[in-house]
Amino acid sequence: MRVASRAVFHFQSLEEAHAIAIMIGQLCPVPEESAAGLIELFVNAIEHGNLGIDYKEKSRLLRSGEWLREINKRLALPQYRDRFVEVRFERDSKGICIEVFDQGEGFDWQRYLDFDPERTFDLHGRGIAVAKTLCLDEVTYLGKGNRVRIFLRTPPAPWGSAAHEPGELAKSLSKDE
Repeated sequence: MRVASRAVFHFQSLEEAHAIAIMIGQLCPVPEESAAGLIELFVNAIEHGNLGIDYKEKSRLLRSGEWLREINKRLALPQYRDRFVEVRFERDSKGICIEVFDQGEGFDWQRYLDFDPERTFDLHGRGIAVAKTLCLDEVTYLGKGNRVRIFLRTPPAPWGSAAHEPGELAKSLSKDE
């Protein structure tokens, strides 16, 4: 059976993000964990990137039960309605490289890569660390934070394989950093 080796996806809504994450997850070595990590990163790209909802605002929206309503409201606003997230998928014999791009201003991603005891009891703020630690082999933010590269190792072929070298997609995108 042949499996997709390259694909590009665009989405705007949370529903589309979930569907694409699950579809891509099915192409990964551990589908459920991979999809869970991708969902975290895709939702971040929509809410924080394209829709500009910052940490404090999300906290307030979650406490008030208005988070989903605000997402849907912003998706319809003129300044946001044409924004989309782009996902580029590439698979080769050594692994899977996934690039996620949003059209937002970026963010200070360094503070979210690891679990922070100060956010332990917050209603959110752990998705990137969960994705990086439990779900995905490598999560690397590039530039201002509106672009993330994910790498998943695939099991080596029975005859063995060399260490990971990024495919053409990853190599071409590295030139843009």
